[in-house]
This record gives sequence, structure tokens and C-alpha cells, in this order.
Amino acid sequence: MNMYFVEKHIFADGTERQFDPDYDMSESFRRILEGKNIKPHDITMLRHENLELNLMKKYNMVHEDAHSLAEQKYNYKKELDEFLERIGG
Repeated sequence: MNMYFVEKHIFADGTERQFDPDYDMSESFRRILEGKNIKPHDITMLRHENLELNLMKKYNMVHEDAHSLAEQKYNYKKELDEFLERIGG
């Protein structure tokens, strides 16, 4: 999965680039890699990113299209927002 962030991906504007850094995703990955205090949205993030990557590779989709489809099944942002609201973040 680490290669996912190192590889370049095609975006709707035709550019090919790496993903922008995201603090919350990095925290999800940190908890998973440490095996400590894993939250349900961390697992959703892994599932979302895996599906998104598979859609991009298998169907040659641009990131935004693959992201939109993956979000319908695994909505990391929604779960993260709900978590942050519960903890007052």
C-alpha cells in the first residue's frame, strides 16, 4: 500500500502526479502500522484506497472517477468526520 502514495496517478485535468499529503490519512496509517488504537474509519480508509487503486489500474480510470466510485462503497471522509465530531475535533 505504501507504493500507492509514491506512484504517480492520472487526474481528470490530464496531469500525472502523486497524491497530496493528508494528515488524517497519515494518522490512520500510523495506527494501523503500529497496530494500536485502530479506529473503524481506519479500516474503511484501507478498503477505500484499495478499491480506488484497483479501479484506476483495472479500468484505467482517472483518480477522481475511481475515488467517487470507491466512496460510494467505503466512505472514509464521512466516517472520519463523524469520528472527529464525536471527539470534538
